[in-house]
Amino acid sequence: MINLAELGQPSNLIFQEGTENMGGFGSIAYLGLRSHINSYPTESTDHSNIENLAKLVGSYGFNLGKQFIKMDCIPTTVGANSESQGEYVGSQSFKPKGVYMISGTGAQVRGYARLLNNSYGVVILTNDNGERIAYGTEQRPARFKSTVMEGEKPSDAKALKVEFETDSFVPGYIYEGDIVLDGIILPGVS
Repeated sequence: MINLAELGQPSNLIFQEGTENMGGFGSIAYLGLRSHINSYPTESTDHSNIENLAKLVGSYGFNLGKQFIKMDCIPTTVGANSESQGEYVGSQSFKPKGVYMISGTGAQVRGYARLLNNSYGVVILTNDNGERIAYGTEQRPARFKSTVMEGEKPSDAKALKVEFETDSFVPGYIYEGDIVLDGIILPGVS
């Protein structure tokens, strides 16, 4: 548990004029299935500054032959929000919820929807500045809801909509570790 008395006085939160702060995320997301992950990064135990309260330390480890699944999402369909939940001080946490959409409804997309329908995991979304936000932990994994959208009119898109949610003390962890993909590793960022 975190003893907030250990934390020094945080700096003031002041908006810097000219800062770019576009909403949403980039169109690439990464999914790690709980059944594929064999080790998880840990929450930072360095509470010398307020930023560390939201950081993970280390990288995800995977079972042999498994890795993150890179998802090429439809631009402007990737998002997340974290709302406070719980009635009393001491029992409050966050409920991060997010969504992303993948174009098409062919066999591969339908198989992916089936896979997510009964799976837990971790979703990593990337901000425009390269910062990676992770949702889901070993003890509180992300849960998924898939919707295959066929549309009604010729102008409707055919797509897979994936919604996810989890429970967390943090409204999305800053993840600076590696992202292991099929044949490559995206190095950690800081």
